Amino acid sequence: MNTLKVPLVEISEEGIEIETTLSADAIRPKDASELALGPVSIRGRLSGGEGIYVFRGTLSGTYQGPCDRCIRDVEWPFTLTVQWTFMESDPAIPDDEWESGLEQEDGSIASTAAYSGVELDLGKQAWEEIVLAMPSKFPPLDASMTRCSVCGEEIAAMLRPEDKEEELTNRGLQGLKEMFPNLPSGPVKE
Repeated sequence: MNTLKVPLVEISEEGIEIETTLSADAIRPKDASELALGPVSIRGRLSGGEGIYVFRGTLSGTYQGPCDRCIRDVEWPFTLTVQWTFMESDPAIPDDEWESGLEQEDGSIASTAAYSGVELDLGKQAWEEIVLAMPSKFPPLDASMTRCSVCGEEIAAMLRPEDKEEELTNRGLQGLKEMFPNLPSGPVKE
């Protein structure tokens, strides 16, 4: 399957297998901002009927961005286990007014999405999962490591003085003395 739009007539009670890899642009909603993201693989089973459909599967791909330790561009892999419930709704009801929770047997509320028409669009749910799981920073996995956990660069090499700009140090009042060389140094007589 090469798209995330699935006609309802193709979905049996046993379900259908979904396995596809798409670019970020192919799943990004038209009104969403771009995201530094590599290709995304979506695998799972879509099943259901009579107005309620469930997708269970995984999303995997790579976030792209600068490493927070070495500032090099890196790819940060991710794999997300997802379950999406789709319920038929009246197309006249705006998405933000639609009841978006379905009570499960254990009393918890499952995330649900509304659909109307003759197909389900898995792309919107996939994009939402990817955006919500995206790290705000790409940190090293272990701060005590001698190499950057993302790019493999030796940490000591990144911290060598010859590679860094002049370090600012707190020199107390010495800086003021250099700014005003004509001022007398020593105790002031009144």
